[in-house]
Amino acid sequence: MLPDTDIGFQAGAQAGRALEVELIGPHLRLAGTVRLGSYLRLSDLLNLHDQTLAVADAVAMDRHGTKLGEPVPSLDLRLETVSFVIDHSGYVPPTPPEELDIPKKSHRLIATTQTYVVTGTFFIYPGAEPRSYLLAYEPKWIPLTDVKARSLVEPSIELTADFAGLNRAAVTASSVVGGSSADGEAVPA
Repeated sequence: MLPDTDIGFQAGAQAGRALEVELIGPHLRLAGTVRLGSYLRLSDLLNLHDQTLAVADAVAMDRHGTKLGEPVPSLDLRLETVSFVIDHSGYVPPTPPEELDIPKKSHRLIATTQTYVVTGTFFIYPGAEPRSYLLAYEPKWIPLTDVKARSLVEPSIELTADFAGLNRAAVTASSVVGGSSADGEAVPA
């Protein structure tokens, strides 16, 4: 008989705002709901809990996005298997108070994972080097807006999203492309 173990905190299973998400990896396409708990942003939840994410009403999908079977009430997913997480909820985090509103510059990136080419916009502090940011190990998840992901396996499959988190560990190549904004406005991640 196994001892009764307490699994403790499970990221994504806590109270708080529920987000409809899609989780995509080399051998994974899954839809479901995660809860932010006390976090205001999906990127904070992903970056601060890098092992297991609890996904409610989880349903596997084929590469075209067709749901396969019925949802399961709760599925524990290892984040290391996920290349990127798309937020389909349309949620926009609240604007921080003016004294905490840090200006950022936008930059476009192109990145490849094992199965997708991803383009999107990331935001970093003015004066920070975008290439160095992309080559860094932290944060583990890069928050992106205006995201497009095209399948390398089947190029007719293209995903779009207003917001997604890109797992740095899944990135096989990346580059900054195009220009950047000089407006310095803070952008929710």
